[in-house]
Amino acid sequence: MRNIKRGEITNESRNPLLVIVLSMLSISVPVIAADSPDAMEILHRFTEARKNFTSFIFEAETKTTFNYPQHNWTGTRYDKFECRSDGNRCRTRTSMWGNIDMIRSKNVSKEHPDYSSYLWDAEHVYYYNRDSQSGYVTLCREKDPGGIPDAYKNYAVSDSIYPGQIMGYTRGDKGKRIGEMLELAESLKLRQERLRGADCYVIEGVVKQHGEYTVWIDPTHVYHIAKIRIQRKENDYFNDRRAGKGDSIDSVFEVLNFERFGDVLLPKKCKLERTLCDAGDCNTNSSIINITNIVLNPDHDALKSFVPDDIPNETPVGILAFPSVEFIWKDGKVVDENGREIEDFLKKTDESQNKSKSNEKR
Repeated sequence: MRNIKRGEITNESRNPLLVIVLSMLSISVPVIAADSPDAMEILHRFTEARKNFTSFIFEAETKTTFNYPQHNWTGTRYDKFECRSDGNRCRTRTSMWGNIDMIRSKNVSKEHPDYSSYLWDAEHVYYYNRDSQSGYVTLCREKDPGGIPDAYKNYAVSDSIYPGQIMGYTRGDKGKRIGEMLELAESLKLRQERLRGADCYVIEGVVKQHGEYTVWIDPTHVYHIAKIRIQRKENDYFNDRRAGKGDSIDSVFEVLNFERFGDVLLPKKCKLERTLCDAGDCNTNSSIINITNIVLNPDHDALKSFVPDDIPNETPVGILAFPSVEFIWKDGKVVDENGREIEDFLKKTDESQNKSKSNEKR
């Protein structure tokens, strides 16, 4: 994950398309029996099973290996990741160590990891990034000219490689769930395939200018995704970006096993393999994702899930509406160089949560 530059509000690299290579042994059943449900019915069951997965806390630890031949870079990165969402507000916090990018040749230690957080509190988007020496906050406000694009509001869930696929999203689809994307396909194909001991429904569809989607749905595990493959090619979109000549992505996400979290059966260990082809030059990375905790429908307000309380005092702040001015974070407030208050964000968060609770009581 690269660090956000000052004044920049994108989490993607210059070319966000990634191609994934995954080999696995499976036994195909070529046809669906005449009395079996069709693709749209299976898709409906899958969509219904995702309805309760909007408010959650998701924690995971990952190990990712990289191979970028044209940059003479190979390495291993480790992440400790948390995502919180209530269906509107969302937050991610990630500690990263190991060989985390190809710009810095030295390894980042686990004792002093790099850190990145993202928060959409229904009024503001905050990006906070910190390495071992310094940090920086990039801030967007809903009230500023242009507002905040939906893609930024949905980023923490929909564009995260961790809870996204489990909760029914895919990266690059601007916050749409997989079911919504497949409903846009001109036609859907349905077959069955045995995968890791389970007879899965496999739905295939091509969505114009978005790519080819193949989704393995496991009815024995509450219609969770067992595996998903998305192939994007030249001229296909990844969020608002269009793949150029010679660009492509073929990404595969696979659930390796399931476990109960509370009363709900959810994925426990997953694998994600990706290869990014940029004008014909291909790079690969492979992640093993160990999910350490999932809590559905927590009391986010009581937990202060969407409060920007991880930003140290004196951290420089850039507000996108004022690109030539640098502000300072102090006790939850943004102040100018003379200490004059620009906005009190912790106070605004408390007021917003109290208003939300008042509306619920009514």
